[in-house]
Amino acid sequence: MRKEPDIRKNSLSKIQNPVLVIAGEKDVIKQEHTEFIVKQILHAELRIYKGATHMILYAPGNLNQDILEFLKK
Repeated sequence: MRKEPDIRKNSLSKIQNPVLVIAGEKDVIKQEHTEFIVKQILHAELRIYKGATHMILYAPGNLNQDILEFLKK
C-alpha cells in the first residue's frame, strides 16, 4: 500500500489560501478521500469531472474554464 503523500488533517486545515481541488469521476484517488481533503481546507472548492480519470487534463467538460473562473475570484 502506498504511504505517500502523507498529508495530515491538521496540515490541511492550516491552508489559508483558496484551493480548487479537481478530480475525475473515475480517478484512482477515492472520491471519499478527495472530499475529505476539501472539507479540511477552509476555502476549498471541489470539481469532479464526469467520465474523467486521474489524467484530468484530458477531461471532457469545462476544466480550463473552471480554472480560469476560480482564478478570477
